[in-house]
Amino acid sequence: MYGLRETRRLTSREHGQEHEVFFDAQTQRVVKLTKPGLYGARGCLSDYLKQMEYGNRRFQDDVMIEGWALMPGEHAPRLVATQSWCAGRLSTAREIAAYMTCLGFAEIFEGAWWHTGEEVKVTDALPKNFRTLPGGLVQPIDLLISWPRSASAIERIENMVYARQRGL
Repeated sequence: MYGLRETRRLTSREHGQEHEVFFDAQTQRVVKLTKPGLYGARGCLSDYLKQMEYGNRRFQDDVMIEGWALMPGEHAPRLVATQSWCAGRLSTAREIAAYMTCLGFAEIFEGAWWHTGEEVKVTDALPKNFRTLPGGLVQPIDLLISWPRSASAIERIENMVYARQRGL
């Protein structure tokens, strides 16, 4: 398990909205600890794990669950995950659009994308969560992925996509 004393805390404002984030120089991986008893933006462990699995499969996120940590003085454990470090530059909006479109997603609004065939919504798809590596490879690093639960929610999203594509 990772010894947090041996890691360097990432303090950039673009990191750590849902996790405490550290960098392990030895493994070149980012160590992400959820907030105590919470799991990402949605707070539900099953949704968090589903999101991680989809991100790994669809976006090659390389997120691995390492275990649990109960920190001194905290009331609930944290899930510990790691992810490969991407040292590229922030991607541009144009690079993100090309990447997401190539994967079959349609833009709903800035930072939000919809995949009709999979009925998957991806948000927080902003430059802060993408890196462009040397050679032009675009890599997402921390997207929010969700599956609308009702037919009316899916219909609203489909209507937003249609309106955006038509310039309405």
